[in-house]
Amino acid sequence: MRLDLLGDPVVGCTDNATFYYASLATNITATFPSFTAISLSKSVDGGASFGGARIAVQRPVFVSGFGPTEMLDKEWMAAKRVAGSDHIHITYTHFALTGPPTCPPAFPPSVLSSIEYVRSTDGGATFSSPIVLDQVCGPIAFLQDSHVTVGNGNDVYVAWESYPNGYEPGRQIKLRKSADNGTSFAPPVVVTDVTAVGNGFLVQGAFRDGLDFQGLAVDTTGGRGNGNVYITWQDGRNLNQTDPFGFIGIGGNGGCPVGSPPGPGYCFGDVLFTRSVNGGATWSPPVRVNNDHIDLKVDQMFPAVEVDKDGQVFTVFYDRRRDSRNFLIDTFVAHSGDAGRSWQSRRITEKNFAAIHDQDALVNSLYMGDYLGIAADRLRQCNGVIVSWGDNSLRDANVAFATVSGEEDDNE
Repeated sequence: MRLDLLGDPVVGCTDNATFYYASLATNITATFPSFTAISLSKSVDGGASFGGARIAVQRPVFVSGFGPTEMLDKEWMAAKRVAGSDHIHITYTHFALTGPPTCPPAFPPSVLSSIEYVRSTDGGATFSSPIVLDQVCGPIAFLQDSHVTVGNGNDVYVAWESYPNGYEPGRQIKLRKSADNGTSFAPPVVVTDVTAVGNGFLVQGAFRDGLDFQGLAVDTTGGRGNGNVYITWQDGRNLNQTDPFGFIGIGGNGGCPVGSPPGPGYCFGDVLFTRSVNGGATWSPPVRVNNDHIDLKVDQMFPAVEVDKDGQVFTVFYDRRRDSRNFLIDTFVAHSGDAGRSWQSRRITEKNFAAIHDQDALVNSLYMGDYLGIAADRLRQCNGVIVSWGDNSLRDANVAFATVSGEEDDNE
């Protein structure tokens, strides 16, 4: 079977030779794709080459008057070696155009969105049937942007963002935990409420930034923070201003309603962090990661989080603090040596850059990426992290990376 691999790539490894690459997939035909899928490719030579992609989960696609009836999107993956066998955990969003009895009748037609989970216990050769972790139905409400990671023992964590009012206010980050290696999951826990950044969908520079939850990590080092669960997200709760030319959402107020009566506004983004010390049951009050002045009207966006071999916590994010007009972007990395209670940061980019989008007319002309990347050494031989980001400093879109340790913070 022919597979065309699409976007949202995620990479994991279980030793210095065995790497896994998960991706969206389909088969492009002369008329329309016949299925939507999540694929997994495996390398046994340290990533120098990969074998053919295998389908982890797929759904048929039919075309209605409103377009394709099903779509799998935004997958995430975690890999862990258990008793000599590689266990692969994959989550994704399943969108389905549907109607009664699954969803009530509506116009436009209601969309059923689900956060689903599949796993392999044989290195990706076979996968389980999907488990639905959360599900909503409606013409506006949806779920998106799940992340999965493994903890100590048989613990598996899945977190995602819920949009009960679409891009309007009311967003939440939720989490479910499995203590039996993904066989079953405990009921969902609300990690935090979220205030959207920008107008709820776009930020200054007119590129999309509607996914607020970006980072999930667990400390498995055996040190003082062993077992801690960490989450980062972007949030606009701390500072906003009215925007008379701003977007007005379906509900009338947009994602950042300000003023009295509420009207469209612009919420300036901060990177926020929370942790759980009891396996995700309860969560600490949010801590602001970026250390610019809280009254500075600039955005911090796209945070990702990771833990290195020494239990140090790192985040990478876009930061506009060096441009008071809130247009030019830098990449910053913040580091915490006390399990997220306090943070120091440093700028990684040598030159800040403007947004470059409208490069992808096929998918979304407002697209400039949805994630930054961060990874620690899974073999625990090196401390620090490797970070990657979309970099436009050469006046076109490129991907850059850097290695960062916790000994280089300059608190710029």
